[in-house]
Order: sequence, then C-alpha cells, then structure tokens
Amino acid sequence: MPRDHYLAAGLLDDLSGIRLAHEIYIDRKPDAWSFAGPTHQMTEAEFLATLPASPEE
Repeated sequence: MPRDHYLAAGLLDDLSGIRLAHEIYIDRKPDAWSFAGPTHQMTEAEFLATLPASPEE
C-alpha cells in the first residue's frame, strides 16, 4: 500500500493543513514558479523510475 499520494494542488478548494513535501516533474516547471521552503524535487525521469513497471512491460 503506497504511503504517498500525488495530486494537483488546484484540485482542492482548501489547502489549509496541507504541507508541500515533494515537487515532481521539476524539469517541466515554468521558470517563474517557485515554492517557499525546502521540498524534495524530482525530474520526470526520476519520478517515473519510482513507479512500478506496468504489466505490459
């Protein structure tokens, strides 16, 4: 059972109590975007490498 859940913050109406811990697809982030505080950052390739292989592979 996975411990982490990934979703777009824009899907939530209320972000109070939510802590941004990871940024994924950081290599696709617009240059103007920057979050305050430290986060664990992963590129697309790094993030996809953490997912289990699909049954077709």
